Amino acid sequence: MPEPFHLVYRRDAFRELERLPAANQQRVRQRIGELRSDPRPPGSETYKGHEHAWKIRVGN
Repeated sequence: MPEPFHLVYRRDAFRELERLPAANQQRVRQRIGELRSDPRPPGSETYKGHEHAWKIRVGN
């Protein structure tokens, strides 16, 4: 059974993640992992002009 969604990362996302403090990296990775069970968690928003692209916020 195929997955109903997939994640798309910006090209520089991994470099930006590596620049974060270790504790923040862990929080971001955990939130990304949680998307497997709930791809649109409370507080998620669509990108303006992109009906099928969603974003989540981690932190402040």
